[in-house]
Formats: sequence, C-alpha cells, structure tokens
Amino acid sequence: MARHAVMVKICRQVLVHPDDRLFQIILWRGSPDLHGTEYKLNIFIYGMSAALYLAMRAFRQLVLDGGIRYPEAVKVLQNDIFVNYIVTGVKSLEEAFRLQSHLISMLQHGGFHFRKWSSSHPKLLENLQVSHLEIPHSFDEEGDAILKVLGLELD
Repeated sequence: MARHAVMVKICRQVLVHPDDRLFQIILWRGSPDLHGTEYKLNIFIYGMSAALYLAMRAFRQLVLDGGIRYPEAVKVLQNDIFVNYIVTGVKSLEEAFRLQSHLISMLQHGGFHFRKWSSSHPKLLENLQVSHLEIPHSFDEEGDAILKVLGLELD
C-alpha cells in the first residue's frame, strides 16, 4: 500500500536559539524619512545556506527522541524521507492507519506538519482535511492522476 506525504515549511518550524538571533537581524524602514526598526528573527531566514541543514538536524533529533514511543514511524523517517517528502508503504490498511497516526503525532510534537497526503487506498485519506491532500483522487481504473516526488513519477 503506497503512500506519501510532504512536510511543509520545514525551516519555519525550528526556532533559532535566542543567543544566535543577533546574527539574523532585519532593518526595516517604512520610508526614507523614517528611522529604521531592528527585528531579530526567531526562525531561519529563508534561503540561508544552513537553514535546511539546521531544520533537518532538528527534525532528526525529534526522530531520535521519538524512537521508543513510535518505532515504526522512526524507521520510516530514517529510511523513507527525500528532502521534505516521505514515501513509504506497508502491507495492510491497519498498519497504514497506525503508521499515519504515529507519524502525525510524533511530528506534531516538534511543530512539523504534513500536507499533500496521497495513498493507493482511499480509506487512508478519509479522515484528512481536503486541503491536506495532494490531489483529488479518483480510484477508478481509468483514473489518470500522476503523483510526483521531486519530479519523479510514482506508480
């Protein structure tokens, strides 16, 4: 049973330590006549070269911390993650529901959220918000929906 999900805004989910925020200052001036205001960012600056690494490092720590409570989810997150996509499969619908629940719970604990859910079984998507689904699914034999992960098509 194949499925995938995407973690959204991964860099925005990790706070910068207060001592390090002085290295992320934005000076803002509404017009040339006004004095600037200084803002220290609490999260990573989008596009900063180390932002993705630091976010992934925080994510990996969350995975290490959740190992005892969610061992199946940890295994998936250690082996089946590609940038911010999770692509995995299980043998039964029961296993899929359990894994989905564990992944959501574990990552919500660290402030990470999934979007773009997809599954080869429609029941796995029924309890999710429509806005969290990858694409509207047609599970008819003639469905022509194509799922892509990092530009690669999934079967």
